[in-house]
Amino acid sequence: MQKIKAFFRGLGSFCKKFKENFYRPASGKINWTGVFFGTLAVFLCIFILKLLVQSGDRLGIAWLRMEGVTLYTSSPTPFNEYDFKTLLIRQPWNTVSSFAYIFFAVYLLFLPWKHREAGSPALRVSGSAALRFVYSFALVVTGLGSAFMHMSLTFAGQICDVVGMYLVALFLILYAFRNVKGMSRPWFYIPYVIGNAALLVTLIFVPDTRRYLFAVLIVAGLICEVVVNRGKMNFKYLVIGCVVMLAGYAVWQLDQMSEFYVEELAAYQADLGYLPGLFFPRTGIFQGHTIWHVCGAVSSYFLFKHYLSEDVPLRPAKSGS
Repeated sequence: MQKIKAFFRGLGSFCKKFKENFYRPASGKINWTGVFFGTLAVFLCIFILKLLVQSGDRLGIAWLRMEGVTLYTSSPTPFNEYDFKTLLIRQPWNTVSSFAYIFFAVYLLFLPWKHREAGSPALRVSGSAALRFVYSFALVVTGLGSAFMHMSLTFAGQICDVVGMYLVALFLILYAFRNVKGMSRPWFYIPYVIGNAALLVTLIFVPDTRRYLFAVLIVAGLICEVVVNRGKMNFKYLVIGCVVMLAGYAVWQLDQMSEFYVEELAAYQADLGYLPGLFFPRTGIFQGHTIWHVCGAVSSYFLFKHYLSEDVPLRPAKSGS
C-alpha cells in the first residue's frame, strides 16, 4: 500500500512540474523546446512501429498488417492516394495532412484560459486545464493515429487511427451533459475511460463496424449537445463545424467513387496503373482524403470554439435606465 501511495505522489509531482515547466495555460506561453523534442519522440515511436510492422512476418505478428481487414486493399489508391508499397511512408501526403489535427491541438492547448471561480460549474473547458488537455489529447491521438495508418496501411495503424476518432466522439457525447445538475468530473472521466475501452474492444474484434459506429457516436453527440443545451448558448460555431466536416467527407467520397463510376477516366488506367481521381491527382497533396483530414481538424477547432462561447451571454444584458 505504501508503494502505491508513493507512486501516486510521484505521479502528482511529475504532473505539477510538467504544468509549471512546459504547459503554462494561464499565460498562454509555449515551451517550444519541449514541443520540438516531444514531436521528435513521437516521430521516432511511429517509425519504430512502422519498422515493427514491416518485420511482422519474421516476428510472428503478421496480424498487424491490414490485408483482409479493410475494403481498400484491392485498390492501388486506398484513401485517394497512390500506395507506394516500396517506401517507408506508403502514403506521404495523407500522412502529412494528418498533422493538421496536432496543429489545432497544440493551438487549443496553449490558449490562455481563465481559472474556475468559486461556485462556477466544474465542467468547463474554458476554466479546466484537465478537460482542455483531454480534448487536445484526443486530437493528438487522432493525428498521430492517422499518420501511422497512412504511413503503414496496417491493421495496427487502423486501430490507432480510429481510437482517436472515438476519443473525440465520446468527449462530444459526455460533455453535452455538463449543465445537468449533479454532473461532476467523475461522471465525465469514468464513463469516458470505460466507454473508450469498450470501443477499443469492438475496433479490434469487429473492425468493419468502425465507420458506422463513429457516425452513430457523432450524430448522438450532436443531438445531445443541441437538446441538453438548447436555449443556453448559441450554436453558430457548432453549425460551422458540422458544415466543414460534411464538406470534407463529401469531397473524400466523391473522389473515392470516381474510381468506380467515372468511365471517362478509364483511359488513364492502362498507362498509370490506377485512376487519377475525379478532382485531383492520386500522387499530389490535393486529393479527397487529405482534404477530409484538414476539414476534420478545422471542424474540431470550431467545436472547441463552440464550447468556449458558452461563457458569452446568449443575449446582451440591457443597460439600466
